Amino acid sequence: RADVSISDPFVAGIEVKSPRENRGTINTKAIRQAVDAKIQVVDLYKDKKDLPRAAIAIGRRISTLAIKEEKKWASENQPVLLVSDIILYYLSLKTVDLKFTREDLIGFFVKNRGLVNKRMLLEFLDTVLQRNKAGKKEAELVKHEVELLTPYLTTSD
Repeated sequence: RADVSISDPFVAGIEVKSPRENRGTINTKAIRQAVDAKIQVVDLYKDKKDLPRAAIAIGRRISTLAIKEEKKWASENQPVLLVSDIILYYLSLKTVDLKFTREDLIGFFVKNRGLVNKRMLLEFLDTVLQRNKAGKKEAELVKHEVELLTPYLTTSD
């Protein structure tokens, strides 16, 4: 079963590690749980066959072993996006300044795989900034914010 289910603009099963669960760490078990959650949600929303699909694991920390485990699953065409909850908080707050489209959300959450890193985040935000015709000052602010988030774009080990 999924901790969180998404049925639009893509279908996703999400495994969420709360701070009380192993200090919020995404571990190897969380990878399997995320893939299983995706399968359960896809089965639940059979009428949404045409939508892209994703498995996502969210936590405060992401272990190196989880990253290695995700690569094994990805090699079997079952990738999992590993996201720090801090990054999700940041993206939620950015919706005040930036408007994310359905395509933006699909691009970030479905097309990326493995650990969300600085490059992924900057590419995503740069695409949104360009589409919104943001100025140089706003782009520099976003780059500065992402720099401040760098500790949350790495592993817990």
